[in-house]
Amino acid sequence: MTRLRFAPFLALAFIPLFAEETPVVPTITVASSNVVRTTTQPAEIIPHFEARLGTKVSGTVKKLHFDIGDLVKKGDVLLEIDAPELIKARDAYAAVADAERANLAETEADVSAMQANADATESEYKRMAEVAKSGVVSPKARDEAEQRFKSAVAGVQKAKAQFASVNAAVRVAEARIAEAQALLDYATLQAPFDGVVTHRGVDEGDFITVGENNTDMMTVSQMNPVRVIVHVPETDARFLTKGDAANLSFSHLGQANIEAKVTRTSGRLDAHTRVMTAEIEVPNPDMKLLAGAFGSATITLAEVKDALMLPQGAIRVDEKGGTTALVVKGGTVAITPVSIGIDDGVSIQVTSGLSAGDVVIGPTLERFSEGQKVQTQAAAQ
Repeated sequence: MTRLRFAPFLALAFIPLFAEETPVVPTITVASSNVVRTTTQPAEIIPHFEARLGTKVSGTVKKLHFDIGDLVKKGDVLLEIDAPELIKARDAYAAVADAERANLAETEADVSAMQANADATESEYKRMAEVAKSGVVSPKARDEAEQRFKSAVAGVQKAKAQFASVNAAVRVAEARIAEAQALLDYATLQAPFDGVVTHRGVDEGDFITVGENNTDMMTVSQMNPVRVIVHVPETDARFLTKGDAANLSFSHLGQANIEAKVTRTSGRLDAHTRVMTAEIEVPNPDMKLLAGAFGSATITLAEVKDALMLPQGAIRVDEKGGTTALVVKGGTVAITPVSIGIDDGVSIQVTSGLSAGDVVIGPTLERFSEGQKVQTQAAAQ
């Protein structure tokens, strides 16, 4: 009898060549911690206020009372301009006004005299009209009295018209005086606020012509307090609010940092640069903060205590744009929707979907599916 015998290698064909291995994944246990989001941006010091002073009159710089670096008080006279033509014009208008005022007094007296005459002729006319009824006087005498009364009334009206004309001339002369004086006021430059002279563009004896080099004759800067300007990028701007703590550093101050707070924000992104401007007012009594200096500002945008934090790579985005975390329970993957909050540049806050103690897959490029079996291994923190 012939026996059939199977070769050993044929039997091995019934054994799987590769056994499917359960992947080992790095995991992180969700825990709470305090998180602070900050932004560090370039900062520039500028004056609190700055006025570039000029004039509206032509003339010669007569006297400089202050120079660059000088401290000034509001109302201090910085310089004087000699404008003789304006002075002559003002004095001429004043002379005209004086003459017109004298004329006004005369016409006012004329009005009073004419009114008195009109009152007398009116009384006479009324008396003549009354006695004419009884025939004591002739109608002709009554008519003559009436004519004298009408003439007196016309004289009053003429005198009043003359008075009004002269009065108008006085007002015109006074207006011209005021206009000339207003221009003369520009011949004296005064400090608009307490500050320091940071620019002088003229010398004594310079001739200033209206429209030429007279809009920047002197610059006064208010340096106490100063403004620190910080431009916050769009990614951080939504967290920026008035009152945020700021740490300022400037190279000219050495290692000395300044603690301050955001005083105000622009409330919008610049259409060209897509940044939001923050202003920080800083007292500067010793004048050590120099306008034009550049440095850096670290602004604390948000701070959350006992926040649930995960590395940013542990948060994934699904096909619909939602954020998820891969939770491991009993060696099985559960794709869990989560909501996120602030981040500190390394970790990100999870505001819902997870609890402290949950185990999630850490940052990895591998893909996982719902219900997939995995082996866990603590990820390096």
